[in-house]
Amino acid sequence: MKIVTTTSVLPGSFDISAMLDELQNCGFSDLDMAFYASVSYKEHLFKNDSYEEWAYGVRNEADKRGISFYQGHASFDVTYPKPEIEEKTFRCASVLGIKYLVVHPHVNDWEKELPGEPPYSHPFGREEFISLNKPRYERLIGLAEKYGVIMLSENLLWGDGAKLTVMSELVEAVHSPWFGWCLDTGHAINQGESLESLLECKHPPLSLHTHDCYGVDKGDHLIPGDGSIDWHRFMCILKEIGYTGELVLEADSQPRAAAEKDRTAVLRKLYERAKALADVYEQL
Repeated sequence: MKIVTTTSVLPGSFDISAMLDELQNCGFSDLDMAFYASVSYKEHLFKNDSYEEWAYGVRNEADKRGISFYQGHASFDVTYPKPEIEEKTFRCASVLGIKYLVVHPHVNDWEKELPGEPPYSHPFGREEFISLNKPRYERLIGLAEKYGVIMLSENLLWGDGAKLTVMSELVEAVHSPWFGWCLDTGHAINQGESLESLLECKHPPLSLHTHDCYGVDKGDHLIPGDGSIDWHRFMCILKEIGYTGELVLEADSQPRAAAEKDRTAVLRKLYERAKALADVYEQL
């Protein structure tokens, strides 16, 4: 089981070469490209013609260092069609050699939102979540197949889209070899889901967003071991369901918040904690 970290553990302002050097120095040789954090929303990378040149440049720098990109996280979701950036994102994922691209689902009835209400105050129930997301992901399956990148949905923090069994049902509904789902450990716990629910899923997750939490703060994204998740039990569950993917980390809040002088130590702690989990998995 390889250890993979999201690139969002570093500020988006990091030069690509410096980012790769820092992550490799801390033990990471496999990465999850956070496209949403690597582009500027003011001058969106995928809204101009330099996106492919950027991707080849990143791939070249990674190849020089023996670094690979296992996963990516799209800078769009399926809520509304965004054809001006969707194909470019899949193309960049293909150039980087990415196996899985995480694309967030549509989780909320935006039309019911009223002024003064909290965000996501009208989340979908199970049937509505599946019926609305199925055609949205099916629309993108052609791009996934064209570029050889498997698209993954993700359990988020609102409504039945947070339930692991519902994510499995969505995979069943879309029914394509180019579609699966990514388990976010912190999102599940924050929404009162038990990771034991994985044992009830007909379709297990193909990949992970691994991070810890205390079950109350939706923005935790902590290093495994710094929250309340029982990690030994989680690794046992992964083994029991026959999980064959990698240990992909999305524990980015502490490294990003760290002072520059402390960041390397925090990233090394993240790697060592993940290595210990991977060792547990291999020994089970």
